[in-house]
This record gives sequence, structure tokens and C-alpha cells, in this order.
Amino acid sequence: MWNEYRLVGRSIPSCRPNTVDDEERSLTTDLSNRIPMEVYENVIEHMDQCTLYSSALVCQAWNPRASYLLYLTILITSRASYDLLVKQLRTSPRVQRWLQSTRQVALGEHWTDSVTPFLDAFPLVFGHACPALQGLNIGYVLRPNMHPTFHVALRQLHRLVSLRLHHVELSNSTQLRRIVCAFPCLKELALDAVLLLHPQLPQSAGGRPQNDPSRGSCNIRPKRLQVVSDTDKHVQTFGRTADWLISSGICSSLAELVTAFYGTHTELAIEHVNRLLETAGQSLTSFYCHSDLNLLHRSPCNLVHNTALRQLTVRLNVDPYQPTEVSEWADTANELRGVFSTVRSYQLEHITVHFRFVLPSPVNEENFAQSCKQLDSDSRGLHDVMVRPYFHVLAEAKIEIEVECWVDSEDDRKDEMDRFVSAMKPILRRLFAPWHDRGVVKVNVTSTTTKLWAE
Repeated sequence: MWNEYRLVGRSIPSCRPNTVDDEERSLTTDLSNRIPMEVYENVIEHMDQCTLYSSALVCQAWNPRASYLLYLTILITSRASYDLLVKQLRTSPRVQRWLQSTRQVALGEHWTDSVTPFLDAFPLVFGHACPALQGLNIGYVLRPNMHPTFHVALRQLHRLVSLRLHHVELSNSTQLRRIVCAFPCLKELALDAVLLLHPQLPQSAGGRPQNDPSRGSCNIRPKRLQVVSDTDKHVQTFGRTADWLISSGICSSLAELVTAFYGTHTELAIEHVNRLLETAGQSLTSFYCHSDLNLLHRSPCNLVHNTALRQLTVRLNVDPYQPTEVSEWADTANELRGVFSTVRSYQLEHITVHFRFVLPSPVNEENFAQSCKQLDSDSRGLHDVMVRPYFHVLAEAKIEIEVECWVDSEDDRKDEMDRFVSAMKPILRRLFAPWHDRGVVKVNVTSTTTKLWAE
């Protein structure tokens, strides 16, 4: 049975025989009997799932804690694993007991070509079996034509505080509303690659839907909202999701907003992100912004309404070796100036700017030098913004450098990455000079290589 489920977020190493003789690894009975049970339980807390399977079978004393951890978070990947869990729920008192402590359930975490649905019955079957359930993660298996009892039975999960929908297609905002508003205690909502296939009502030119039940107020008031769109199709239809998030009142008391958009048309989402920021207003204290597209002198966000902001994270994907006239790196000072110039909070304490550099092969050093020269020239306007009173309480400006290289041979390009990082550090110190002079800038570097395999 355990092979059918796995813990979300836990690494699952393959179970291989020990290379050391078990006799050499085991403790004597006299010694093991003197170790308090609390010590064993603390060790079990840090076990990976493969080891938990074994530890649950070691002895009667170990079984309760190991089994509790195994069922604390459950991942159901297919109809077969769902049917097995249902069977055990009906026939095993132990499974019934363990499910009473389950905190997280993930359904359809990964794409599958299975056409046999199982999500429709989940809330009806497990609503009472998992009274402590606090987090629900639904991906791929959620369909536009769910059985009507699914939405009704969702209300049995009334203690849910965290909901994530990812890589799902819904009919319209009414279906989204019926799912989200089923959980009155919801504090965290994540909509990752959620596609609303149709607008709620046909829109007349220049107008918005009227008398739309999906646009009514929702009683939930989450503190954290995450919105991710990972394809152009999701980005282009994000406005439908934003319309509902705003009209439902969900954004009116947000403390944290996370947005990430990938693709070639992410500029289409900027307007809607700014609408979310405006609606959140003074309640927002933390904002994370990631856009794949170089915005060419346009700010990816407008923070003028968020006067209580304490934490800001901006993530930029940059190719530093493009020609200067189209260089994302050359325009970085202008882009950051566009972001920081909209800050109106006197409480901003932490700023993180994450640069992701993907080094091509070969690199064009002349382009890089010209872009750096342009960057230095444009930095004055950024520096003027950095000394504004809104940044006087800034305690930390964390600059994260992520360098990625694609390699097609045994050469891992480590020396090349080291040279790039060494060249980049003084450039970034100049870019953030006013904050660096105050001693609040901290630079972190990570580097990875990805091997290209020949066909």
C-alpha cells in the first residue's frame, strides 16, 4: 500500500541494500534500551520516506510515529492509488486512525494520460475521514465538467487553510468561485497555470459583464495569493482570473502577493497585476514579481498604493551578451528604476533583486562590455531613486546572482562561470552604490551547469 503514495516535498531515494554489514551498524540491546523513546522519535522525524517505510516495521514502539509521518502528507497520483486508499479506509482501522491526522493531500501532482476520473468523489469520501486536513493541492485532474456533488462536498473540508490549483482548465470564473469559496478559513491561495476557458458573459465593446453571479463578493479573505502563468495561453487569459479575484474581494486584505509570468507576451499581464496591487492597497506587506520579458523602460509593477510594504522581491532573467540596442542587461538600471520609483512605503525593510544569467556558448565579450558601459551610464537615474526617503529604513538589499551554463562536453565551464561572477560583482556594487555605501547590500551567488546530450 505505501508504495502507492509518497510525501509531497520529501526526497525519495531508491531503497538499496546497505554496503556495510548490518551487524556493524546496529547497537547492542543494552545500549538501545537506555536511549529514551523521545530520541528515537526525533530521529524518525528526519527520515526520508524510504526509511520511514522500514522504520514503521521495526517494532511496535516505532510504528505509531513512523506511520503518522507517512500519512501526514499524501500524494494520490492515479485512479489506482485512489482506489487502494479508499479500500484501506473502509477495511483498516489503522488507516482510518492515521488519516485522521493527515494535514496535506495532493491529487494529480503530475500529468498522466489516464482518462479515468477520481477527483469527483474525493471530498465526499474523505471529507469526514480527514478532519484535520489543512492543505489541498489539485493539479491536472480537475476538469471543467466536474460532477455537481464535487462542489457540494468540498464544504466538508471546512478547516482547509491552504489551497493550490495548478495546471487545470476550468469552464469560467463561476466554477473557480465555487471551488475557492467552499473553504471559509482559507488563508493561502495559489492559482498556478489555471486557465479559464470562457469569459463569464459576452462583453460588449469597452464594457464588462453585468449581473454576473461569479463577480459577487466572496466571504474568504486569504492573506497570501500566488498567481503563476507558465505559457502564453495562460498569460493571455489571465485577465479573466484577475477580474474575479478583484470583484470577489479576495485581494482586499492580502498581506503577501506572489506573481510570476513566463513566455513571450508577459507584458499582457502587467495591467492586471497592477490592478491586484491597487486592490490590495495598504494591507500588502510583501510582493514578489517575476517576469520573463524585458520590459524596455516599463515598470513591471506599480507600488504607489502599497504604503505598508515591508518586503519586495524582483526577479529578472537576463542575457548579458546581447547586442546593446536590444540588451536586457544594458536596460537593467532603467527597469529597476521603474520598479523602485513607484515605492511609496516608508516601512520597506528588505529588498531582494534576483538576477538569472544564462551564459551562451560562445560568449560575445564585446557585447557584454558595451552593455556594461550603457548600464553604468544609466545608473545615475537609479541612484537618484535609491536615496529617496522611502528607503531610509532599508535594512537589507540582497542581490542574488544565479548563473547557468549549458555544456555539451566534459568541460563544465566552471572557470568561465567564475570569471563571469568575478566581473559581475563590482558591476553590481556600482549599480547599487547608494545602498552599498550604507553597508546594506549582500551578494549571494549560485551556479549550475546543464549538460546537452547529443542525439
